[in-house]
Amino acid sequence: MGTEFWLGFLQNYTGAQRLDIFISGQVNTSGTVTMPLVGWSQPFTVTANQTTTVTIPVALAEHTTSEVIENKSILIQTNDTVAVFAINFQSFTADGSQVFPIQSLGTEYRVQSYKGLGSFSPGYSSELLVVSTKDDTQVEITPTATTLGGRPPGVPFIVDLDSGQTYQVQADNPQDDLTGTTVVGTDSSGACRPFAVFSGVVCTNIPAGCTACDHVFGQNLPRNVWGTTYFSVPFNTTTGYTYRILADENGTSVTVNGGAPLAMNAGDVV
Repeated sequence: MGTEFWLGFLQNYTGAQRLDIFISGQVNTSGTVTMPLVGWSQPFTVTANQTTTVTIPVALAEHTTSEVIENKSILIQTNDTVAVFAINFQSFTADGSQVFPIQSLGTEYRVQSYKGLGSFSPGYSSELLVVSTKDDTQVEITPTATTLGGRPPGVPFIVDLDSGQTYQVQADNPQDDLTGTTVVGTDSSGACRPFAVFSGVVCTNIPAGCTACDHVFGQNLPRNVWGTTYFSVPFNTTTGYTYRILADENGTSVTVNGGAPLAMNAGDVV
């Protein structure tokens, strides 16, 4: 929870139909949702223990390009502490993400994404989004797959962003997965310019072979707050689960429920 949040919306299957932000808190408060670089804003109030919904104009906020600097950031500011959740809705597929406050952002990320669907290229690809919160933010992106703009895997490239600017990257081949891609602030950018990273897929099957495709949309936590012990929680009506484990360092050994150790190196996924 916090009082300042930055986010952006990834490209959804055939285009989003509705972009909503859900805001809730434990006390009555008020605030404003703005798109700072396009001049759109909307005030709102929050009643304690209830949820306020703010709808963002799709034409202004959905990212549909790859490797183009845009002005599609969304800033939420409140007078008291709230929690924020965002959903990217399309009548056939929707997904939501918790949104972390600015104090939870960092300058070093390793992206968790997923491969796209089939041979629908471009359109159903793995994707990530960087949202800058400060002027003179410089990030180095090292993709794990060839991007739609032709940048090769394993070769870093630099992007310069000012406050509120955004930068989406999509994989060229929908069968490729941008998971493991690193997005790191350069030394000249420094530690005082945190940025947000969202990732997911335009549309995919999880697990492979499930009928129809679904948008995937989630915010990443910076590497410095990753951990070594995780617990999962079962859902009441679900009988099958898909978990993905992403290693940040070489020589990582992981066990699941006391099973045989899984040997992983930086960027490996199980």
